[in-house]
Amino acid sequence: MSANRAAGGLDVSADHLYRQRLWSFLEGNQGRLPALADARSQTFDPEAVLARRRAQTLLYDAGYVGITWPWRYGGRNGSPAQQAIVTEELAAASLAHLLDTPALRVCGPLIVAYGTDDVKARYLRRLLRGDDLWCSLTDQRGAAGDLVGQDLAAECWDDGTWHVAGRILCTAHALHADNGLLAAQLTPPRGVRPRRAHFIVAMGSPGITVSALHPGAGGAQCAQVIFDDVAINDRQRLVVVTRGDGAPAT
Repeated sequence: MSANRAAGGLDVSADHLYRQRLWSFLEGNQGRLPALADARSQTFDPEAVLARRRAQTLLYDAGYVGITWPWRYGGRNGSPAQQAIVTEELAAASLAHLLDTPALRVCGPLIVAYGTDDVKARYLRRLLRGDDLWCSLTDQRGAAGDLVGQDLAAECWDDGTWHVAGRILCTAHALHADNGLLAAQLTPPRGVRPRRAHFIVAMGSPGITVSALHPGAGGAQCAQVIFDDVAINDRQRLVVVTRGDGAPAT
């Protein structure tokens, strides 16, 4: 019998079988996956963060995270259709927030696109599995999705290290993140147009201070991150460099 033919003789598509396996997984792990209906599912207290981290690991080990990402970096080499199925079914189960994280929406895709092979091998599998938590050091006063750290400046010293200074307001994910992806304006030689570059930074690095900011009713919790002469190795800089207006450098 064909693997895609049901017992009743009807052809069953591979995508339908994939969806059925996902249904079985979700049903069998209801108690281990914190649904959005849980009032604490989107809070940033340590227990809630740990629960979401464990849930991401569970989803990854079952094959439902990084579906279309390259296999060699921890992905599944799956199809867009499979990704769409997972997105639909997690949303239907009030679980979509488990994979709606800065790591998977912003940091990981940028590393896939612009990271060196060493950087991809070092970070991506752990990012997908939830072994490391990430934050996007994006200024919340800017446009949504804009990776411009308007108050962050990076200067390259003679030894090749970059030193970052400044202050940024970002999402509360920074309170618990192991790593962050920041965009800082490079200090240019005189007469050269300013540019920005993306850097991977360990949030526990000396000189980084993260503090919670509590907005009024209805506002999202956010964080303030201060960089006080934070040294970053040039190997942590992504290949992409943009001009001061955000366009790719030529």
